[in-house]
Amino acid sequence: MRPLFSRFKDTITRFGVDAATMPGVVVQRDPGHYLVYTPFEGVNPNARLCLVGITPGPTQVIDAYGCIRSLAIRAEDPSDFEKIKRYATFSGSAVRPNLVKLLDGTGVTDLLGLESGQQLWEDAGAHLLHATSVVPHAAFSHRGAPFNGSFADVLKSKAMRSSFEKDFIPSLQQLPSDCLFIGLGPTPHEALKWCAQRKLITEVNILGSFPHPSGNGGSQTDLYLGLRSIESLKPNDPVRHRAYLLDWAAELRSRVDGLRAAPSLAPAA
Repeated sequence: MRPLFSRFKDTITRFGVDAATMPGVVVQRDPGHYLVYTPFEGVNPNARLCLVGITPGPTQVIDAYGCIRSLAIRAEDPSDFEKIKRYATFSGSAVRPNLVKLLDGTGVTDLLGLESGQQLWEDAGAHLLHATSVVPHAAFSHRGAPFNGSFADVLKSKAMRSSFEKDFIPSLQQLPSDCLFIGLGPTPHEALKWCAQRKLITEVNILGSFPHPSGNGGSQTDLYLGLRSIESLKPNDPVRHRAYLLDWAAELRSRVDGLRAAPSLAPAA
């Protein structure tokens, strides 16, 4: 039995999505933040790609809780937890479509031997993906706002740092030595660099970073993919000040092209 699931399963199975706002699912808290249990603990030991977000958001928590209740999960069954992750990781009306757009548009999908990035959440490609976050349990300020800060902020928070160190870092050791990493936004970007500097992962395995695919990111997905230019953005669009995304895109495409040219280094489909 997964220890945390055992702790929270009765509340979730009784109340379903309503449990997401109840004190009974809080993993831990500190003066600035609290963490809500998110049932994404499982690690795919055969993954060839690891997508790293900041922390699960309210949509992912609600989707995961709804999935638990619909499946009537009360004991540990690996196949059930796989279903939860397929359904709820990076879910949402904007997040997953933007993520698929980024995977397809940069050649990562092709590198994995898939026809569409969407297949990473389906039978055709789920065996290739490990989806996780720097803070694997949903983090909120005490005012209820989802955490969207920097990696430095993660390290300053007792609750978030504890989850990063106890939930995220140990999972890295369970991934294959050739698993490639993509960070989703500046916080995962910095977290992966931090891990590489401490030799928790191999730096060459960091494929690069995407912009965070949430709808709040506005036009940054299109900017990253070269579908929009900075000059074409509205004057008040904050993405105008994210020129670093162009450097990220160039670096990731270069890494993908390099792996294509050296098939022995590319993940097996």
